[in-house]
Amino acid sequence: MGQIQKVEFKSKGQTVPGFELTTIKDFYQPQRMRSASKHSRINFYVLIYVTHGVGSHEVDFQSLSLRPGDVILVNRHRVHRFLLNDTMKGYIIHFTDTFLHKKDIVHAVDILEPYLQRYDFPVIHLSDEANVLVYQLMTVMEKFCEMGEDPLLPAIIHSNFRTLMIFLHQQSQLSKPNRDPSNYQ
Repeated sequence: MGQIQKVEFKSKGQTVPGFELTTIKDFYQPQRMRSASKHSRINFYVLIYVTHGVGSHEVDFQSLSLRPGDVILVNRHRVHRFLLNDTMKGYIIHFTDTFLHKKDIVHAVDILEPYLQRYDFPVIHLSDEANVLVYQLMTVMEKFCEMGEDPLLPAIIHSNFRTLMIFLHQQSQLSKPNRDPSNYQ
C-alpha cells in the first residue's frame, strides 16, 4: 500500500461556503473517481445517502456494504475511499468546519453528534418511513443549492441540513449498529 493522500475541501463556487451537495451520478465521473477511489485522508466531513442500487465504501480500510436507505457518515481525518458503481444512486454531501461555525456555532453539535456517535459503525440503516423523509429533505436541499445567489440561501441550507442531521441522530438511536463484522463485507 502506498502513501495515503491528504485531501482538502475544494470550493467549486458553491452557494454555501464549505458545503457541497451532489448526486452520486454526478460524482461518479471518471476524472473524479480516479482520485476518489484511492485511499485518502480527508479534512472535511462526508455524508453518503443511497437511494438505489448496492455497493460499498471503505472507512479506515474496512469495507461497509451499502444498500437503498443507508446513510454513511465519514468523519474528517479518517481514511476512506469511494467504491461507487454506476448502478448506485443517491446523494453525497461534503462539508467543513467553516460551514458548521459560520452560521451557527451553537448548533454545530447537532450536526456533529451523529458523526461522533457512529464513529465505529458509520452506517445508519433507515426504515422505509425514515428513508422517505430523508429523501425529501435531500431533494429540498438540492433545489436550494441550485437556486444560485441569494443572501438568505446559506441560512436556509444550514437550517435544512441541521434538520436532516437531528433526524439522522434520532434514527441512529433506533438503528443500533450491527457489530457483526460479516455485515461489513
